[in-house]
Amino acid sequence: MRAKFINEGEYWDRSSKHYEEYEDLYDELVPAQGEANTLQGELLRMISRLSHDYYNNGFGNNKEAEARFLDDNSRLFQPYMKNPDHWDQFYEGYRMGGFGEGAEEDGGYEEYNDETGEYEWIDEEETTSTSEYMEKVLGMNIDKLLDDITDGVVKYVKMTYHDLKPIN
Repeated sequence: MRAKFINEGEYWDRSSKHYEEYEDLYDELVPAQGEANTLQGELLRMISRLSHDYYNNGFGNNKEAEARFLDDNSRLFQPYMKNPDHWDQFYEGYRMGGFGEGAEEDGGYEEYNDETGEYEWIDEEETTSTSEYMEKVLGMNIDKLLDDITDGVVKYVKMTYHDLKPIN
């Protein structure tokens, strides 16, 4: 796994025009440890945890719970995204890539068998990291997807700030 470099994502390098709003809302709604007590705070916490794992670990940790929480609530923030389909594309790619566990790919090679005098197919499963699978196999620009998703979450939280929903 490789760590991402600065300037690869607008929120990661703090260049997003919404970064100050994100930071203020995060500081107010997300506790230093544990779950937030509002839906809006949890949305911020979940997208932040996914982004942190991507930029620090190349999606090397299983963040399935975070992705599923966002997916369960995606109807709330998708209307605020530049491209609402980006969430579905991201989630499907992240799911197919193993939710941080890596994707199993069928592979193998031919090997000559001296006894039979023929080539035989040797099956070999290969695990590809989730980020490598999403980027190279599916052709996704994860930086842009995460930025658009984070924009949608920040805009949703800003629009509903005066009506915070408690987490049950």
